[in-house]
Amino acid sequence: HHLVSPEKRKSMQKWASDLSLRGFARVGHPGVIYCEGEEADVEEFVLNVKAMQWLKLHLWFVEPAPAPPAPNPNAMFRPEVPGTNKRWIELDTIGDILRYMQRLGREEFVLDVGLGSARKNVNS
Repeated sequence: HHLVSPEKRKSMQKWASDLSLRGFARVGHPGVIYCEGEEADVEEFVLNVKAMQWLKLHLWFVEPAPAPPAPNPNAMFRPEVPGTNKRWIELDTIGDILRYMQRLGREEFVLDVGLGSARKNVNS
């Protein structure tokens, strides 16, 4: 729902670490959770999150994510992508979510569920 409970946030961070998941939680309205990892680990994470008491919780999708592209051996420098090198982070705004997902090449996941707008410039 709003995802403001410090206990829930700490639990999700611990589960993500224990299960070697990468992702984020967006605190506030709407609360948003995104994670990726091995299928069994993601399923366990989802079951743990669903087991918590929520006023409202909606699971939008669980699906296999495309494999990341192979590193380019000819690339001389690849700048670090802020916010995607950590395993689990908290984001503040829908714009932060869009930027994070765009860097993964998966912004359509959040746009398709009505978060944000494709018209916004999420590169800044």
